[in-house]
Amino acid sequence: MKTIFYFVLIGVGLFGLSAGINPEYIRELFWGILLPWLVVLVELFFIYKAKEKKSELTTKVLLVGFVSKMFLFAIYLSLIIYFYSFTPLPFVISFSGSFIVFHTLEAIVLKSLFQS
Repeated sequence: MKTIFYFVLIGVGLFGLSAGINPEYIRELFWGILLPWLVVLVELFFIYKAKEKKSELTTKVLLVGFVSKMFLFAIYLSLIIYFYSFTPLPFVISFSGSFIVFHTLEAIVLKSLFQS
């Protein structure tokens, strides 16, 4: 569970750093970082809970999480693109960058979780 706390700090730090560099795009950066960050936090929480009960349940959590993420990201991006007026480039960069960073960190956490 300490890992989840670190993910919270990384998310806040990533947002603070990007907002400090480009304060005029603070809303775009916030909405771009928010969902990938929340999804990884929630998924890691459920993975830790499943690992405590039974290690085999983590595969089920990962599969359900993968399918859920694809639907959630599609809906989220559709809503943002069609109903929110914003500068698209900062949003796209922050969304794709945070998606890659958080899911890479999630993979590293999963690797360390099952190696120990």
